Amino acid sequence: MLANPRLTRSDAFITAALDAGVPRRDVQEAASDADPRTTIRYDGARVSLDRHATYIVAIFIAGAAR
Repeated sequence: MLANPRLTRSDAFITAALDAGVPRRDVQEAASDADPRTTIRYDGARVSLDRHATYIVAIFIAGAAR
């Protein structure tokens, strides 16, 4: 299944906004999410990504390259 470019941009925007500390309600409004559960889903996925082994190894490698 191919990724939908609009959804990918939307996912990246929402995740980046949450990472930057933008309040969830403001992110919901900016993303035009009618249901707050949609934005909450991104917030929960973002937290679980921080614990994902691939993500941790990528951060480790990026730090070692400095």
